[in-house]
Amino acid sequence: MRIRPLHLNPALVAIGLLAGLVASPALAGETRTWDNDRYTAKGHGKASVTIDFLNQRTFDIQGYVEDKCPKDGYGAYLKVRYDYRFTATGSGSFTNWATFKDSNGCGNGTVPFDPAPVSLGKGYKLLSVTTTLCYEDKNGDGTGAVVLNACVPQKFSNWRVR
Repeated sequence: MRIRPLHLNPALVAIGLLAGLVASPALAGETRTWDNDRYTAKGHGKASVTIDFLNQRTFDIQGYVEDKCPKDGYGAYLKVRYDYRFTATGSGSFTNWATFKDSNGCGNGTVPFDPAPVSLGKGYKLLSVTTTLCYEDKNGDGTGAVVLNACVPQKFSNWRVR
């Protein structure tokens, strides 16, 4: 029995090698930038948020919040909450997971944030993350909003959960 050498088309070999070397691109998070200037005659808040759902239980958040002028004693507050479903008991929400703020005046630029990813325990599914931008007094608790209901929410739904 005679063994014949294997003849391969060099172009096909190159394409195969490149396909194996190039990993599929990671899905980029969803980014939204917004402000609440339509509610205030003076200053206002601005935020930019990127949320990336890493899997059904984990999200990563980063961005910035900014107090726009004038120096009026108010600040920009970005409040973050997430909604989840627990297979044993149903749905729930972690209402005030974090608040990112720029409350030390205007004109000092943006205040970036990038905490570690948040991961829920086994049995939980992360349904959505809601960020709410408010322009309010320095305590940031909602009691001193410039205009009642001047807070602007943005809801990010977890596309990995059905």
